[in-house]
Amino acid sequence: MFNKLIGAGFLVLFLAVNSAWAEGFLLKSQRDSLAEKGLSFDLHSIADHVSVLNGGSVHRSSWVGRFDFVVDVDTEKAGLYKGGTLHIDVMNAGGGGLKPTGEMVGDLQGVNNIEAPKSTRLFEAWYEQSLLDGKLSAKAGLHDVNSEFAASENGAP
Repeated sequence: MFNKLIGAGFLVLFLAVNSAWAEGFLLKSQRDSLAEKGLSFDLHSIADHVSVLNGGSVHRSSWVGRFDFVVDVDTEKAGLYKGGTLHIDVMNAGGGGLKPTGEMVGDLQGVNNIEAPKSTRLFEAWYEQSLLDGKLSAKAGLHDVNSEFAASENGAP
């Protein structure tokens, strides 16, 4: 019951935040002003509905969701270092009911690429420094390598 309440609360919060955002929670001029100073941020969300109609462990439906709050700092615009970028992504993974892969389908191969344990965690935190007029760069920190290389859209990593 508590997990369902948390999942429903998260969905309502997501809808409220996105509606407020769309209605000018932070005006475009304010975002532009912060971007000129090197600070930008975004909210991203993904939600999937999963149903097992035939086969599997149980015939039920569930949903999985992911909400990201991303902050990027252009260190040159912020008055720090030329060619630097600081990136921070805090992710909340959730959903309602059963886990699609393990509890509904009963398989090891992931059926959804956003399915993850319910939690809020630091997903990415890295610093990238561009050198030699952009011909070379170095990145260090907690980094999702799927963002740099090919990732399958079928199944989970």
